[in-house]
Amino acid sequence: MGLPIRAGIVGLGVMGITHSAIVNALPSSKVVALCDSNNILTRFGMRVLPGVRFYLDYEKMFAREKLDVVFVTTPGHTHLPIVSELIREDPAISVFVEKPLAASLTESYSLVALGKQLKGKSAVGFQKRYIGTFRKAKDLLEHKALGKLSFYTAINYTGDIFAAARGWKFSKSTGGVALDFSPHILDLILWYFGEPLSVTASRKSIYSTEVEDYFHAVFQHDGGVIGNLDVCWSMPNYKSNELRIDVHGLNGFLSVSQDRLVVQVNDEVPGVIPKGIYTYSAASLTPNPSFLLSLPEFALEDQDFINCILKDVQPENSFENAARVNKVIDLIRTAPLL
Repeated sequence: MGLPIRAGIVGLGVMGITHSAIVNALPSSKVVALCDSNNILTRFGMRVLPGVRFYLDYEKMFAREKLDVVFVTTPGHTHLPIVSELIREDPAISVFVEKPLAASLTESYSLVALGKQLKGKSAVGFQKRYIGTFRKAKDLLEHKALGKLSFYTAINYTGDIFAAARGWKFSKSTGGVALDFSPHILDLILWYFGEPLSVTASRKSIYSTEVEDYFHAVFQHDGGVIGNLDVCWSMPNYKSNELRIDVHGLNGFLSVSQDRLVVQVNDEVPGVIPKGIYTYSAASLTPNPSFLLSLPEFALEDQDFINCILKDVQPENSFENAARVNKVIDLIRTAPLL
């Protein structure tokens, strides 16, 4: 593979523009083609990015362009046909899709199978893993800083939906707070505690007519760990995304969010952490990318993916791990009601 890595983007929404800017700023990659079915967006892009070729049809882009990697930033229900066409055209390519992997568990399993046919690398956009507070919490849990775990509580709130609306986000088969909003916190829960052995849940439509705006789920994990999760996109006074996980163990407690990590350790864990109470900021724990065009975690995620392609190693945020998130979403939506 020659340098720079030639990248294509499918989808020119916020995430498509974000990935385009980051990938173009990396020294080893360059965006050469962009695709969106919206003619207004493509015409605007042609004016501001004269060196990039624009397409309204991703099949034509895949057929005409010699690409090394494609970033798919369209809604989850479109991922399966796009990735299927991409692999049919060039199985040697690498592919990155934004979360969720798919709109259903069945589609996610189909994408995992397709990913195994790829000679390139595949990854899903779970950038929360690249925030220093969440990585530090993962390290502490892996090294049993809290001793035997008892339970955790988690929330993911935002104040976006306060009226009935139309579009794919509000259609039963393609949207809802569980499918569209909760994948990031579910990915972190699976990363920390593994797949749940059982799930019970309550679900409620507050403003939407077809989909849930809120759910409460109870997870039981291996080792007797119980977790409670509340997710809602209709919370007053939450203009920004609030995501937090509080973990309780026999040797202490931690509370982790996108901004900070608080840890209380009752007794020293040799080689891991002394006894005491510690507070870490995300800024102190998150590595500084070589440039900043968006939040640091987005740059770190794309940089890691491009490096994985160059080094021929599989990214951590694989299709297989992302399918586990779809599995839990399916369980939440079909679980016995509390």
